[in-house]
Amino acid sequence: MSSSELFREPSWRGLRPALPEYVAAEPAVTDFICRTLGEYGAISQLLLGGCAVGMFRFQPAGGDAKLVKLVPESRRSSMMQAEDIATWLAARDAPVVAALPGYPVWDGDYGIVVMPYLHGRRVEASEQDMALLGRSVAQVQKKLASHPDRLRWERATAERLADLMVVRSSLATGRLSCGPNPERLATLARDPMLDFVLQDMERVPLHGDLNPGNVLIVDGKAILLDLEDVFHSVLPPILELVLAIERYVLVVVENDAHAVSAGRAFVKAWQSNMGVATVTGSTDLVRVFRSLALRSLCVLASAEQHGAAMPDEEWNKFFLLEQLAGRRAHAIALIFEEGVA
Repeated sequence: MSSSELFREPSWRGLRPALPEYVAAEPAVTDFICRTLGEYGAISQLLLGGCAVGMFRFQPAGGDAKLVKLVPESRRSSMMQAEDIATWLAARDAPVVAALPGYPVWDGDYGIVVMPYLHGRRVEASEQDMALLGRSVAQVQKKLASHPDRLRWERATAERLADLMVVRSSLATGRLSCGPNPERLATLARDPMLDFVLQDMERVPLHGDLNPGNVLIVDGKAILLDLEDVFHSVLPPILELVLAIERYVLVVVENDAHAVSAGRAFVKAWQSNMGVATVTGSTDLVRVFRSLALRSLCVLASAEQHGAAMPDEEWNKFFLLEQLAGRRAHAIALIFEEGVA
């Protein structure tokens, strides 16, 4: 698996997605999009944290707004797979958004994906929103379990994990030195307690990148966006649950009682919709949280090894998450306490 498939540039820096803003798109971009779509209207470019991303709101005269994504040729394969998956899921009433018929289309160095413009809001760390998220995550995982490409996804996942384990070994032995704190990274890579492979646990296809920028609450339902990681994310579901609790709850809620109530609402909804009685068994959950951070650090190391410039902020984000797991160990234990369902 290439480094470009291992790492995608994040749409924002830090742990909390910036609030979206829109500004008028450049005339050349407006012309390219309108010419490709074969219709004309007002086009605004999305900014996150003041930085332009390759997404645009297209408002045709007298019609509904659409979201337009410009995708570079280097992401053509992953984007085509992601949109095929989204279309397959949407046809089975899964809570996702799919591209409009006929998209993506490719013109020169860029592809264009057009989808309905969703008027929604971000997930809040409330019992209600976290229950909605848990329900939608379970629904998508259950649908993906029967996808006809699952075996191919399993092979891609195994290849990705093998690549990351090579990176981990290189970091642990000192053959590879990366980031603003290579000593700390090497120490984590050498820690035998950290395991992001979890070889003995049952695997299912996951969303794979369940960060707060990839979910919207729309009409009382959590809608999952951006499925570019599904095809290399056939993994133990605990990894997806841990990521959701980490990003939607522990990062934003300092109060343990609040965090536990919101986190339990998510876990209970996921269990109920998956039809499972237990989530963790004897798994050491703090280790899973810390291992997830190490996996992300190995992805950054691989990208840097292949010439990508990784800002210190991105490295420090995952060092912070690794520390957060230990600091919030009590809340984590209560959130995933067996018998929650």
